[in-house]
Amino acid sequence: MDTLGIDLGSVSIKVVVLSGAGEARFQAWRRTQGRPFEAAAAVLREAIAAVGGDAPIGGVVVTGSGKGLLAGALRAEPVNEIVAHATAAWTMHPEVRSIVEIGGQDSKFIRIGRDADGRPFVADHAFNELCAAGTGAFLDQMAERLGMPIEAFAAAAETAERPARVAGRCSVFAKTDMIHLQQRACPPGEIVAGLCFALVRTYLASLCHGRAPQPPILFQGGVAGNGGVARALRELLGLQDGDLVRPDAHRVMGAWGAALIARQHPMKRPASLREVAAALPDRAEDEAPSGLAPLAGPEEAGDGAPALQEAYDAGERGAVGGDPGEGGAVGGDAGEGGAVGGDAGDRRGRQEAGDGAPALQGTADDSGEGGQGAGGDLFVGLDVGSVSTKAVAIDANGRLAATAYLPTAGRPVDAIRAAMDALRGQLPDDARVARAVTTGSGRHLARDLLDAEEVVDEITAQARAATHFTPDADTIFEIGGQDAKYVRLSGGRVARFQMNRACAAGTGAFLEEQSGRLGIDVRRDFAREALASRSPVRLGSRCTVFMDSDLVHHLQHGASTADLCAGLAYSVARNYLDKVVGSRPVGHHVVFQGGVARNEAVRAAFARILGRDVAVPPHPETSGAWGAALLAREGAAASAAPSRFRGLARDAAPVQVRTFDCAACENTCEIQQVTNGGGRRSFFGSVCGRFERGEDAPVAAADAFATRDRLLLECAGLSPDADARPAVPPGVPDRGPLALPFALSLADHLPFWGRFLSALGYRLSLSGRTDAAKTALGLARVPEEFCQPVKVLFGHVHDLVGRGATRLFVPHLRMFRPPADGTNRYACAYTQAAPYVVRAQLQESRPDVEVLALETPVPGEEAYWVAQAARTLGLPRAEVQAAFDTAAAAQNRFIDACRDEGRALLDRLAATNRPGAVLLGRPYNTSDRRLNLNLARRLASLGIEPVPFDFLPLQDEPLPPFWDRVRWGFGREQLQAARIVRRTPSLSAVIVTNFGCGPDAFIDQYLEDELSDTPHIVLEFDDHQAEAGLVTRLEAFARAVRRSREPGQPAGRTERRRGTPPGVPTRDLHDYTYWVPFLSDHSRAFTGALKSVGCRTVLLPPTDDDAWQLGLRHAYGRECHPYVSFLGDLLRASQRPDFVSEEACYFGPSYFGPCLLPQFMVAMKLVLDRLGLSAVSLVNIADPPTMRPLGRGYVTRLALGLYAIDRLFKWKVESEPYDADGAMARAYAAAIDAIEDGLARRRFFPALREAVARMSAVPVPADAGTRPRIGVIGDTYTRINRHANDRLYDRLRDSGFEVWPSCSLVDVSLLGAEQLHQEMIRRGQVVAGTAARAAIPGVAGLRHLIDRHFPETLRTPQERQYPDVSRVAGTYASHWIDKALSLNLSRVEELRQAGATGVINAMCHNCMLGTVTAALLPAMRRDHDGIATCTLVYEGLQSIHNVNRLEAFAHQVRQADRSAR
Repeated sequence: MDTLGIDLGSVSIKVVVLSGAGEARFQAWRRTQGRPFEAAAAVLREAIAAVGGDAPIGGVVVTGSGKGLLAGALRAEPVNEIVAHATAAWTMHPEVRSIVEIGGQDSKFIRIGRDADGRPFVADHAFNELCAAGTGAFLDQMAERLGMPIEAFAAAAETAERPARVAGRCSVFAKTDMIHLQQRACPPGEIVAGLCFALVRTYLASLCHGRAPQPPILFQGGVAGNGGVARALRELLGLQDGDLVRPDAHRVMGAWGAALIARQHPMKRPASLREVAAALPDRAEDEAPSGLAPLAGPEEAGDGAPALQEAYDAGERGAVGGDPGEGGAVGGDAGEGGAVGGDAGDRRGRQEAGDGAPALQGTADDSGEGGQGAGGDLFVGLDVGSVSTKAVAIDANGRLAATAYLPTAGRPVDAIRAAMDALRGQLPDDARVARAVTTGSGRHLARDLLDAEEVVDEITAQARAATHFTPDADTIFEIGGQDAKYVRLSGGRVARFQMNRACAAGTGAFLEEQSGRLGIDVRRDFAREALASRSPVRLGSRCTVFMDSDLVHHLQHGASTADLCAGLAYSVARNYLDKVVGSRPVGHHVVFQGGVARNEAVRAAFARILGRDVAVPPHPETSGAWGAALLAREGAAASAAPSRFRGLARDAAPVQVRTFDCAACENTCEIQQVTNGGGRRSFFGSVCGRFERGEDAPVAAADAFATRDRLLLECAGLSPDADARPAVPPGVPDRGPLALPFALSLADHLPFWGRFLSALGYRLSLSGRTDAAKTALGLARVPEEFCQPVKVLFGHVHDLVGRGATRLFVPHLRMFRPPADGTNRYACAYTQAAPYVVRAQLQESRPDVEVLALETPVPGEEAYWVAQAARTLGLPRAEVQAAFDTAAAAQNRFIDACRDEGRALLDRLAATNRPGAVLLGRPYNTSDRRLNLNLARRLASLGIEPVPFDFLPLQDEPLPPFWDRVRWGFGREQLQAARIVRRTPSLSAVIVTNFGCGPDAFIDQYLEDELSDTPHIVLEFDDHQAEAGLVTRLEAFARAVRRSREPGQPAGRTERRRGTPPGVPTRDLHDYTYWVPFLSDHSRAFTGALKSVGCRTVLLPPTDDDAWQLGLRHAYGRECHPYVSFLGDLLRASQRPDFVSEEACYFGPSYFGPCLLPQFMVAMKLVLDRLGLSAVSLVNIADPPTMRPLGRGYVTRLALGLYAIDRLFKWKVESEPYDADGAMARAYAAAIDAIEDGLARRRFFPALREAVARMSAVPVPADAGTRPRIGVIGDTYTRINRHANDRLYDRLRDSGFEVWPSCSLVDVSLLGAEQLHQEMIRRGQVVAGTAARAAIPGVAGLRHLIDRHFPETLRTPQERQYPDVSRVAGTYASHWIDKALSLNLSRVEELRQAGATGVINAMCHNCMLGTVTAALLPAMRRDHDGIATCTLVYEGLQSIHNVNRLEAFAHQVRQADRSAR
């Protein structure tokens, strides 16, 4: 009897019908295009036509992300896609060891193991994260952008001689690099090959985590048919013939596996294929309304809670219509372009463009009909963007003479020539161009090709167009194909600007891609569909990846195309306002420009959100070209020189393009040489600019960063030459070679470590400067999704290992403690964990390599440090002390020399009136020219002197108390530098950060707050090497700096008046009403303890999607998920009629450690101040010193309540799978009520006995404890909060598991009390530290007071105490990094020893401690019987990705449990 397998994915559906003999009777693949049910019905009709409708079907299995849509209706068994793909693979190819599967939206890695009998099983697996960078959808998007069929794309990639260098971290950065290459005229074949290699590098990094798949490798999924990707796999993995196998059925392997598994799940009553098809539903059940208003209809602000009603008019975004002052910020690095969308209608006063016509023919502006008079001069503006190329010719009266709008299609040279041809075709033969100006990301290429007179940045061009068509415009929203810009005008001039960073979520390219997924034409259909929607879906707006994930989720639940289009329109507008506008002011006269402005749905979304009209000029898609043409007209009036412009010449010679590598230094730059028709040569791509200047050799930089670099190496006594090794000092034993990777904290502390290790007799070698090879190596070897500097560290490490190093030194920079400040100032968790993550990875791949690690010493701990270093190195203490003294002196010489150089530099700037820009960022970002795309040199070329922030007199700049809770060492130094910049007229600031940097998600907004009236810019770097967007931002920044120095400009630069610092009460603690967010049931301990001392409390409802969206709307945009939830809950509470700001105190969580938690209160305070809620107090009500006025009993009751609820919660969770009638759930609810009431009435222990008695009274089922057990670790908030973890415990319970949670809130505090004695001993407080050891038995006693009431039959293990926790954590890292990390690592061992079969690391997106935990889990798995582990990353989305991961992990745990039994 036949079996039927269906694989319904996010992009396509696959169907296979197998005969009883296992032969395929039918197989098919089809795109769903947003209509999964219609696609399924169509494929099943094809199957009926092929095998007959009466063919008996004995079993049906569905798999894929959309299996839930079909399983019930078809009476089919749902199977996880990992299992389906693996089953097909080992059935067809029994020899397989690894599976690489790359589909339309998902990619998977599967490692196949074999048991003692040789039977295959899934030994390990991984999915791509939320991002689709390593999937077929990414390649489809790139092929469409390049104007190539996917088949031609694959062929070109397979045969290209030299793949271009393209970023691989994510699709956004890959697009950015692709645009950059296009604008440098790189051949398309090299670009597509580079994209394929980028896809594979991304796959290997994000799924294999630095561990190469073992051959034979089965390559399956739709992308397996792409020869360019197969080539990249073979070359990057060094595979031999036969190592990479592509099955004939590679596109439908999931459906094949499902059909094979269907044999094991026969239907109770076989059905014919026709009957199976007839059972298919027409559509899914309707989703709950999102609350978003339809776009069509009366325009009112309908997207948000009424009390905060987007508050644009009330000052949320600044003083609306007011003068914003100087400054401006941009970020990231992307391309630019016009884009797409819809049909705006006559109401905006412009000519229709028709149904997506590529060019606008001879339209007229507001001055009347165009056309050139005889002998009149013309002025040409050309805007070459990433997606489209626009050209405009106007006459002396500003009337339109000719225009062109056409796709760039990855061929900017061809697009430029086509645009000129289009203009020529609309103009008379004797047309004369008096001046031409180019703009857009390809403006420099266009200028050189056409011999145009001038280039201008897009900000200036857009502003000029806006004031031409709308003289009273005060705000410009511009959204093009890849870039989005916000411009604030004052008196018709640019007063402030902001550009999107690396992300294209709010741009035309994103709309175009999603329209393609929905199977509609973005120009013809999108706006019509969106305006017809009556219930728009609520999609994310935080990032293109997350919006994409939400779209997939709604697609799989059958949302209509109209509602999805409307949701996308809202998301684009929301994303733009949140990420580009941010807290900047929106005026009364908003002009919407760029290609997306033609999309009426997006314009309507802006109007609804803002609650006001948004004007669109007559030609929004060509606004950049219009502005350039107008500037050309003005420039011609100021110059009598004849134009050199050759763009309209009919006999133009062909353009020649040549690509070559410059091998003159370690950068190995890829150079494009472009020769125009007049023989003029242009060069693009060199870091040092030697070709552009016509020099024969690279020229070393001669700026302050070069000086800093020289001082760093001189004080360290080292050379940047990787082959140089200093001699061992006379009289010192030769202790052998030791290699130092020149990355992370060595950019700052190299003098100390160089002198210290050399003085001890180690022969040191430095890895050299970061270059392209090291960067690529790091991307391939990094074990988790760390930030770019950590990836670069791994590149340096593996470069050293590859050159024969067998002993490495990587320092552990734990904290800073300036001499005048005894408070701990932490380094981030990634920097701290770096040596241990490196060691863990090398132990697996290169166990012969030794990794030494020592903490970087801080003032006050010198004696402890010397003793520990001597013990670690096995050397005499006196020898280590002498080396320490030498090293400390060298580090101080470096610091003093930098300050001396800085003092001289500032004096020189003041004397010469030359502007300077201080680079605010971590030294490993600001000083590494490869990481920051030679930022210092680019600034110098624009007439701005680059200044290292540690050249400033930071020691003389105390921070005000408002910033006391900023506990990042580098962050505090940057704030000190920012305050100096604000007071120094010659200085501006460039904020340098990385994509995914946790601390900078908060620090950057603090810096922008300090610099609000000072010119500044935010630049976000990653592994992309595109310079076009960076140059645009720097040119606009330079223009803002110059304007700020003009006579008559506002002085600005004033000290901001701040209120009470966050965390400090403003009134008697008894007089507040405490608003407590519902983190979990543990929040009841807070309300009960507060009531016990007579305080008023309000327990807020659990976080839901509305609260989270509200928080997201007001966040800076890069913070972690828990912060967004805390902020959203607070803002929703502020809308209540009983919320009185002056009496309100909100729980502001805090923590001593490198977690982001301590920053929540600071960032929330900035938001409250912007919203006019500055009277609200933010206080950590769990902090004993702060809450001391409430009496010692409050803190004691709070601790007891938290620990008791934690134990009750664990009891409830482990019992839930066996609680058939809900008796335990009811008993638990009553128990929590009793605990809160007992705390409030100061009768805790009687209440505890009552709570335990209630739960003990529930009969224990006979099957209790029989299910496989899964433990949960991770960040505290995500692992206990139902909204944050998307009901993780419920999903595990419903899948047949018993869940063992980890301690929720009190464990870190208890461990901190136990660890306090060690911290005192480090500081030399030996007597006090010895006394503090009493905390260990004290904590044990406190626990016993509660534990003695609980049954000993409970299965969930309790957390261990400090000695065991520090032992386990110290095995894999250092227990000094963070208490939460130590508890996570220790908990894995506890859970395994208690009988757990699997462990889930549940973390929020970009959680640093969660990422470090994930990186160390493979080592723990190896040491703990191969326990199954899985990391789930949550971002507040309704995502199918984690559901799939969880199902695959569940399968793995069941396999392990069966084997163990």
